Amino acid sequence: MKKKHFFLWIFLLLLVLAVVFTLLFILRRPEEKVSVLLYHRFNDSRYPSTSVDSTELENQILFLKSRGVSFLSENDFISLLEGKKKYGNSVLISIDDGFRSILTAYPVLKKYSIPFIVYINTGYVGIGEYLNWNEISELNKEGLACFGLHSSMHTNYSLMLLKEGIDKTIDFFSNDIIQTQKIFEEKLGKKAVSYAYPYGYYIPQMEKALFENNIKFALLADKLSHPYTPHNSPYHIPRIMFSKDLHNLSDEYLQQFLEKNVFKVNSFSPVDVQAGKKFRIKLESAVKPLSPKINITLEGSSNTFELSCRADGRVIVSEENLTLYDKGARVQIVFKDFLNFEYEFIWHIRPFKN
Repeated sequence: MKKKHFFLWIFLLLLVLAVVFTLLFILRRPEEKVSVLLYHRFNDSRYPSTSVDSTELENQILFLKSRGVSFLSENDFISLLEGKKKYGNSVLISIDDGFRSILTAYPVLKKYSIPFIVYINTGYVGIGEYLNWNEISELNKEGLACFGLHSSMHTNYSLMLLKEGIDKTIDFFSNDIIQTQKIFEEKLGKKAVSYAYPYGYYIPQMEKALFENNIKFALLADKLSHPYTPHNSPYHIPRIMFSKDLHNLSDEYLQQFLEKNVFKVNSFSPVDVQAGKKFRIKLESAVKPLSPKINITLEGSSNTFELSCRADGRVIVSEENLTLYDKGARVQIVFKDFLNFEYEFIWHIRPFKN
């Protein structure tokens, strides 16, 4: 009888351990995420700050393929946004500005059947080193490339916020979307469904104009970023920029980016603030944060400083007041959960004229 009880206890212990390990696996299992990659020019030694060689692009593609990631088309990504499909860890390739140097990289993308999105400034099409409408149309017909909007003249909305104020900036942005969408439809016979913010400058008031003009998602831009996960706003999608000058084309750097974990955010603020007015940073996480850190980097500076903060339940709040005058700031918040799993979230704050 005692022997029977002994085996029963062993069975119950194994059952409990199995449940615990299953829960730990579920809790630590990476959420589905998309690494959105940003390129500008290819094989152009004049502009190392924005250029990548075709051989470097091919190396990145081979590395990503070796990691078993899926390469998404624009339609695939929209299906993911709408919850219709899941792709696991995947990659979306985006190319800004529509320079003709894309044609020198296209053979590599075609060789591996890699879909990609090109974001064009409609006012620059056919001028100088930019693709013309015939080239855009031919690429579009090939099937791998699709095209999105990047404003008419690559407007610096951060500068406009400071000079013209928030109301005039949003009016300009809204009218620009209408005009660029009209040109796009006239030339390609369909409306664009995605948008890349010029210089990556975003404020929440832009979302209404994007939604009203058929835009399903919009992309940010950063030299240091993290992958997208389904809880991000479709109009606040992070992506990471690659170039020779950034020295981030190695397999090791790309692997680090792929492995970054993004925590679910219920809210974060601010995104836009009145220039000269004091504010504090606040973020509400879906899980209780441990050992949170807030790092701030001013635009145009390489120096990052840590801001003292506290965690109040699931809310992370800075303990110091900040003030922005003529430049924005990049905010990076990192913390660990109770399993010592580290997470990261990044956004930008833009000052505006009252």
